[in-house]
Amino acid sequence: MSIHEHSLATSDGGTGASEDKIWDLPHDPYLKPLSPALCSLAETIFEEVEASSPHPKRRRRDATERKRIVVGNILANLATLHETGNLRGSIILDMRNTQQTRYDRREVATPVLREMVSALGRLGWLERKAGEYHRVRTSIRPSIKLWTTMGGLGDGPHVGRAPSAETIILKAVVSKQRIKALVDYTDTKETRRLRSEVEEINACLAGADIRFDGRPVASSFLTRHFLIEDRDAPRRFDKVGRLYGGWWQNLPRGQRHLITLEGEELADLDFKAAFARLAYWQAGSPLPEDDPYSGVVGLRRDQVKIAVLAMLCRKGPMKRLPEDLAKTGLDRSWSASKMDAAIRSRHAPIASQFGCMAGLDLMALEGNILVATLLDLARQGVPALGIHDGLMVAKSRRQQARAAMEDASRKLLGVALPVAEKPLKPSLSG
Repeated sequence: MSIHEHSLATSDGGTGASEDKIWDLPHDPYLKPLSPALCSLAETIFEEVEASSPHPKRRRRDATERKRIVVGNILANLATLHETGNLRGSIILDMRNTQQTRYDRREVATPVLREMVSALGRLGWLERKAGEYHRVRTSIRPSIKLWTTMGGLGDGPHVGRAPSAETIILKAVVSKQRIKALVDYTDTKETRRLRSEVEEINACLAGADIRFDGRPVASSFLTRHFLIEDRDAPRRFDKVGRLYGGWWQNLPRGQRHLITLEGEELADLDFKAAFARLAYWQAGSPLPEDDPYSGVVGLRRDQVKIAVLAMLCRKGPMKRLPEDLAKTGLDRSWSASKMDAAIRSRHAPIASQFGCMAGLDLMALEGNILVATLLDLARQGVPALGIHDGLMVAKSRRQQARAAMEDASRKLLGVALPVAEKPLKPSLSG
């Protein structure tokens, strides 16, 4: 199975306040070996699995083929970690037996996936950490043997995709801890439109030359995620609405300068303080001309930003300081109630949006603007790597990208959001 459950902090509603964390990826059942080198390795390992497994004299051909597909799928997922030098990351698996939905690939059934993960671990091709019931999912990562072997595969891209994967993902909140689960839905004119938009963006990326540290990397398969508040709620597509699936999205900022697009270094553009400004727009107030993450005595800009995002993405007043905020060296005189009052005072025009999960609507608005921008660029033949409130594009295309961002926000909001370029390379002094 694929991404059955994720917490608000890691998907579908995280504030994005902290970027430099271990880069774990959800299992993608639609990945498959693409290059001859990875196809050959997958076949060799599959034959080793078959030789090591007791089986009856007569085996069903379709059962054997399913195992071959699943072994290839597991290796393709692990190869995505290798292609981008993700030494610390893992692939997160959901090993529960659940009814198949539009999100699942029939050939990658959970019982076979479970069996092949166990076999590959036994043969020393991967490291496996078992999950805990209703808590941590099973995770796998390449063993040293596999990592070394993949190092000899040569230039990629090595990973491709099987057809028919769903691009419009709908999840429901299923616990007080805001754990999410995938929910099925019936297609409508709206979902078909949303799907066609994402497919057009993916088609543009599929034809682009994307490299990481000089190595070709297969383009990611972007999906757009929406959220409803429980399984029985009407199927709506107006909350969260962010694009996920780009391997560059969770890449630590200090490594993004290693990406090239169409043979060029990247320009990193984002909407300045987009979340706060969208909250003002949503409240019917003029957008602030100054930096909305400044102006609170005793707090740095990054601290104000974390607090504002947290208050927009929670229910009720702040009762406890967010962990990300506590890790910034915040002065001990700041309590949750003091922080809540300070932020409400600084942003009185949007005080009504704090503590009511307004962030879920703001993410959808942000997603609409980014999708409109990426579509505009794709139709100009300009591939761009989206990151929630911004994008990365070849440096020679920065002016086209800036114009597309401003135009998309102007069309959807009636006013252009300011755009800034951020440095990609780490500071020598930092």
